[in-house]
Amino acid sequence: MALSTFHQKQKNLTSEEIQSLISRREFELEQVFQQVEVKSPNTPLRIAVLGCGDIRIVDPYRKIFAGLLNRQVSINIFDITIEHLKGESNVYEFDATQPVPEGPYDIAYANELLKFIETERQWYAIENSYGALNDNGVAIHILDNQDFDESIPAAEGFYKVPLEMWKRNMYMQGIQFYEIPLFTGPKRKVEEALALVLVK
Repeated sequence: MALSTFHQKQKNLTSEEIQSLISRREFELEQVFQQVEVKSPNTPLRIAVLGCGDIRIVDPYRKIFAGLLNRQVSINIFDITIEHLKGESNVYEFDATQPVPEGPYDIAYANELLKFIETERQWYAIENSYGALNDNGVAIHILDNQDFDESIPAAEGFYKVPLEMWKRNMYMQGIQFYEIPLFTGPKRKVEEALALVLVK
């Protein structure tokens, strides 16, 4: 399968841009784990990364999770196409609106995944990330504020995330969740993102 426009743009990022991306994701996850405890006793922790735009981020993900949680980790990477991840192990071609294979997991992590999915199908991705979890597992969905801000039109090629609707679904299904504002802007003092964290 040919690389999508998004994956092609990711491939063209410089090493400095990739490092900036990695640093931002580490800082976001650090904020999440300061507020949400990973209670699973499993060793290693099994982690599903749902969506990965660049092969240069795969190994840093392993280091970020292991470092922040001070635990051994085992990571499976999933994406709608995996041509751009060729050469990495534990990589699977996967549609996030389908049940997550190779589970169960202690953590399911998706960074800005929902905006790539048609709005009417996003709930399936949220529901499946939760369904893939062990008892005491957590599913983490990172959203840019513009992804769900109804006053801002969706960027070309992306879809809006009706956050309030998905929160109502979680209430109705009895899913415990947290909303954690994330600081990611200049000097890491600007609230630019949100972590939606589902706890099993």
